Amino acid sequence: MSNQELKTTMSKSVEAAQRNFNTIRTGRANTSLLDRISVEYYGAETPLKSLATITTPDSQTIAIQPFDLGSLASIEKAIATSDLGFTPNNDGKIIRINVPPLTEERRKEFCKLASKYAEEGKVALRNIRREAIDRVKRSEKDGDLSEDQRFQLHIDLEDDLPSFILFLKERYASPWLERWKDPSDPLFHPSSPLDGHLLQKVFRLPPGPLLGELIRHLSKEKAYGRFLTDTEALEVARKWTLENSPFL
Repeated sequence: MSNQELKTTMSKSVEAAQRNFNTIRTGRANTSLLDRISVEYYGAETPLKSLATITTPDSQTIAIQPFDLGSLASIEKAIATSDLGFTPNNDGKIIRINVPPLTEERRKEFCKLASKYAEEGKVALRNIRREAIDRVKRSEKDGDLSEDQRFQLHIDLEDDLPSFILFLKERYASPWLERWKDPSDPLFHPSSPLDGHLLQKVFRLPPGPLLGELIRHLSKEKAYGRFLTDTEALEVARKWTLENSPFL
């Protein structure tokens, strides 16, 4: 799994948890309350939102208008037998749901449900992070995690690194966490010592991908301690520009 794939998978897990939270009643009508409802339609379980237009005509009412009136009874049954506690009203063309204020008992039930969804989301993220940690460990052990790959890993996962660090053994976790706490650490918080405006002015580079590549190169060289001063950084930038810029 690449770094980008890892971030995408984590984002999808967060989005899934958010969708689950959206299905919890708050005492006001919201079409997302029906997101988890599926209907048996011609022998196949089909999401309700694929079978009907769902609207909220007012703050206490959800209206469901099926595209196929033949599915009306199946939609009514799916809502009535769900765990949402709604009683649908079917007038032969539209199903209406009255969303009553929550009772104290239902509030407690939904608080427990929210805790359940939160824990499921945490477990999903932990599993993804554990997989990433295992990948890094295997790569370092096998010697196939290059310097550039490790640097890119720190860029991609900078904000999430504390979560990953917690899964490392203590002898690794403590020093890594201390380094992450230090905003000036060049590897755990990569940054270029020279800003883009200066590089454009000195090396006559236009804004664009080439300038971005130079800034990334300087950030990586700084991260691995290959220069200490801005003067040395300018020399590194000059050599890289001579080798890579078509403008010189």
